[in-house]
Amino acid sequence: MSFGKMASSFALLLMLVCVGCSLTSAQTYSEAEAQEFLDHYNSEAQIVIPRYVHASWGYSTNLTDHNLAILQAEGIKYAAFSNEAYNNASKFMDDLEYYSDPVARELEFLTEIGDSILESDDFDRLQNVLSNMSLTYALGQVCFPWEGENVCHLQDPVLTNIMATSVNYTERLWVWQNWRDDTGRKMRGQYVDYVTYKNKASNLNGYEDYGAYWRSNYDNDMEDDEDLEADMWQMYMDILPLYEKLHTYVRYRLKDVYGDKINRNGGCLPANILGDMWGRFWTNMYSLVVPYPDAANVDVTDALLAQGYTPERMSELADDFFVSMGLIPAPQEYWDESMLERPDDGRQVECHATAWDFYNQKDFRIRMCSTVNMDDMMTLHHEMGHIQYYLQYKDLPVAFRDGANEGFHEAVGELIALSAATPQHLYDVGLLDELPDDYESDMNFLLKQALTMVATLPFSIGLEKWRWEVFREEIPYEQWTEKFWELKHNILGVVEPAPRTEKDLDPPALYHVANDFSFLRYYTRTFIQFQFYEALCAAKGWEGELYKCDFYNSTEAGKVLGDMLSLGKSKPWPEAMMAIAGTTKMESRAFLKYFEPLDKWLNNQIAENDLFGELGWDRECAWKPYEEAVPPTDDIGAGFVSTASTLVTLFGVSLVALMM
Repeated sequence: MSFGKMASSFALLLMLVCVGCSLTSAQTYSEAEAQEFLDHYNSEAQIVIPRYVHASWGYSTNLTDHNLAILQAEGIKYAAFSNEAYNNASKFMDDLEYYSDPVARELEFLTEIGDSILESDDFDRLQNVLSNMSLTYALGQVCFPWEGENVCHLQDPVLTNIMATSVNYTERLWVWQNWRDDTGRKMRGQYVDYVTYKNKASNLNGYEDYGAYWRSNYDNDMEDDEDLEADMWQMYMDILPLYEKLHTYVRYRLKDVYGDKINRNGGCLPANILGDMWGRFWTNMYSLVVPYPDAANVDVTDALLAQGYTPERMSELADDFFVSMGLIPAPQEYWDESMLERPDDGRQVECHATAWDFYNQKDFRIRMCSTVNMDDMMTLHHEMGHIQYYLQYKDLPVAFRDGANEGFHEAVGELIALSAATPQHLYDVGLLDELPDDYESDMNFLLKQALTMVATLPFSIGLEKWRWEVFREEIPYEQWTEKFWELKHNILGVVEPAPRTEKDLDPPALYHVANDFSFLRYYTRTFIQFQFYEALCAAKGWEGELYKCDFYNSTEAGKVLGDMLSLGKSKPWPEAMMAIAGTTKMESRAFLKYFEPLDKWLNNQIAENDLFGELGWDRECAWKPYEEAVPPTDDIGAGFVSTASTLVTLFGVSLVALMM
């Protein structure tokens, strides 16, 4: 069926008179008419949307101008389809009070169509900006002139490996700086247009700016947008004491590795040494800061290699976890069509790990340039969590095929990875020869988990705060970079390792920014995953320390999880949260409970190594790693604090009552 015929069929559908419909005097369209429209929409959507997703997949796995043209053409068709659905659904909006909740909810979702609401010229300009930013990121590279003329490397695998394993400060700085020169700096002009058109689309959709549009994903009847922001900052305040201790311990240990590039006297951590290209996850610093080197090694990379694991076999291991819980196995299309490692046929591809729903109820895939190591094994567990969510809600109406909120979708895979990373699970699947059961091994495990999960929270909320303020036009263009690093200083205790100017724009050097993803999902998911984890451990009947729980093979836990996943977005997220966790709130309690033994251990380390005077950091990061002299304490004393109190005025919401 051509798109023109589909559009005509929509018009015809809404001209039909419903026979036998009962209307109130104030009602224009009956629920039966609304449901007839929705049934027709869902039938057509499962033709149009898969075509667009196939085109997007084709381009991301083969970055050519030809495939880009196909994607743009399908994008125009999808936008027209969304606009037609919007116009038709809008006719029912005055009658929502007469409809059942599912019908009213589905209609409301169809009247928010994102970028498709733009006029065609503006839509085309925005799509060009988005594709250019995405391509700039995908083709970003760093050249190494000392290796030879024109010797340059893409992010995966070379740059990723350097930022994961190198302890050569100069090498790390070279990669850090040049990656941003080749990506973020090139996108600065494009980002201006991105902000302009995204804000314009958001205004047309009824939102003050694009940040408000993103946050509407968390809308519910219990709180408004301002309440959500206050909740997010309260959770940051909840975890800040733990983060400060982790920051202090890591800085103390890294002094032995990087010498005068680390300032233990309240200094911020240089951004180029934090385990990956962005300092998002500190996991790869584990070997440098491991508490007890002689205790059990909780990184099973060597075992994976010794046992001949491949990316496909790691994916099978992840799929088996869900199957063991009585959940749905990945379909054959997944194994036939996924891209689990970089192709060896010369194609340029996007490598960032993503899971795909083709909206045809059978085709679900992962795109990832994985290598055999524990980090990628856990990433495959995460991505398989998205696949399981897709499988659970695939039979719902199209508008409901999504997570209860964006954090839910991200939390599911992380939830499984929490269980799959436990020594018990690694032992059960044959990746550990012996099951460690001693205090030292436990602290090694928890420290590794904290480097991933505690360290990422300030990163996530700091980045998102910058974007929210840019969308609100609270940060002038001439101060974009300056204000970004001010937030990094204050919220993360991380300092730029080289001077930054307003020619730079470092946020789009991250995949999610260059590719238009809300980042609040990665913040909320970190709390949500622990709420889910505690609930599934309870369903299993676990009574030990929370961090040791593994619900592999627990069909009881699987039933609780599957029931929630199958709701998709058909219910407000607080109802979905209640169904699995017994609360209607996103909260930090389970997160802090999980890390409580590590918190006590960090307290002991700070006391034993006399680090109380070093706790926290200078919120202005006055000391820079590219300056020769380390300033004395007196020079930075006014900014050096170890409490959260100085952050009150930074966030733009009142935290005074929350801190009492």
